[in-house]
Amino acid sequence: RKPTTSLTAYDLCLRATLTANRVSDAAAFSKARDQLHQALDLDPHYVHAKGLLCGLHVSALAIRAITFAEARSCLPLAEEILSDDRIVDPQAICDAAFALAWFGGQQQRGASALRRAAALNPNSFLVLMSSGWAHRFVGEFAIAEEHLLRAIRLNPIDPNIAAALTGLADPMHLRGDYEPSIRMLERAVAEQPGLFGARLGLVATCWKTGRIAEARTVVLQRQAGRV
Repeated sequence: RKPTTSLTAYDLCLRATLTANRVSDAAAFSKARDQLHQALDLDPHYVHAKGLLCGLHVSALAIRAITFAEARSCLPLAEEILSDDRIVDPQAICDAAFALAWFGGQQQRGASALRRAAALNPNSFLVLMSSGWAHRFVGEFAIAEEHLLRAIRLNPIDPNIAAALTGLADPMHLRGDYEPSIRMLERAVAEQPGLFGARLGLVATCWKTGRIAEARTVVLQRQAGRV
């Protein structure tokens, strides 16, 4: 598939990209969603815009700015992207695959598509981070850790570093390495306070190690909106 010939559609995607990669709140999600829909109105075949819409819904769900039902509205686009072998945009494949793996009920297909995205762009933080999470979903923890660690090494200051740290903390927890897991999750919460999975993992690990007061503090902070 060729890139769009519409400069306006391209500009709309550029403006939406930062939010698509890391949503700050519901208002930012709505603005970026509108921009991407405008881009697709101008060019209905714009694959990159379709991928960004999938990524936007993933990012919004990660901070619970939208519900799972709302996130699933992007799944037809994800299916369209992954069903077309002509598409070689690693970002679009990555975003579509992760949407299917996380809330589309197709974990194995998502992980497989992310391996393809990684082959197309082996040095992409977002692709490697998403692949790490998808392989975690299917229980392939060695691959998950390898990809997450590589993503962190490639770009330790990426805007999505908290998601990589959170994904890396989970295998530690499962192995019983609770202290390193807590440190990883504390760093993730510091990097992105609104990331739901980081706070949930921190509560679970603190509770598991008898740090009940700390677990309650994390919960109360979330409930009070100090995220």
